[in-house]
Amino acid sequence: MTNPRQTTEILEDQTSFVSEVLYSALRLLGSSMITWEPESLWATFEREHHTQLSDLNKSKLLAGLALYTTKMFCWEVNTFENAVLLCNNTQDNPDVLQEAYPHQIAWGVIEAREIMKAGNQHFELDREPISYTAVVLHRDGFLLAPKDLEFAAEALRSLNRGNQDAVWKVREALGRGEADSKDELIGLQLARLLSVGRYVRERRDLYKRRLPVEF
Repeated sequence: MTNPRQTTEILEDQTSFVSEVLYSALRLLGSSMITWEPESLWATFEREHHTQLSDLNKSKLLAGLALYTTKMFCWEVNTFENAVLLCNNTQDNPDVLQEAYPHQIAWGVIEAREIMKAGNQHFELDREPISYTAVVLHRDGFLLAPKDLEFAAEALRSLNRGNQDAVWKVREALGRGEADSKDELIGLQLARLLSVGRYVRERRDLYKRRLPVEF
């Protein structure tokens, strides 16, 4: 079990996962904290635990609480985007058009699902987050959805209708287990897919090392 000193370090560390920040806060303040106003949370951390959260970690905690207590991530696209960015240590900036990258969505959905599961929230993505993800993939030039973004595969197919020959070539290369290709188009697609998979593996490995078994 993590001791109070380590718990407060997690809360102050800006590289902490949203899950870590949420679970550490629950340990320190108890489950009743989910009903508190944000200012009460910050004041209690400072007064009783001599801990000041950065703006980034305050946003992580609020996003974590929303995932733990509601299903908004699954249907409200702004909540989806904000949580995805925070799961990747990125603060949403309302003054700037800021869209998540495919690798960020891939990891953000995995972590969000885990938090919602812990809060007994049913996880099933609705149309808006799926469409958002498909548009991001399309803008980044993906012809196929990465494994961890398969939920957006059908929506992405509808955006790539004019590239079906290229799509099938990439599918065939994947079916052969190829990681690269002399064909520039196929090689680029494989590299994009592998990049997302590599990022997710790295985040998942770090998540498993740093997160407590229970909270």
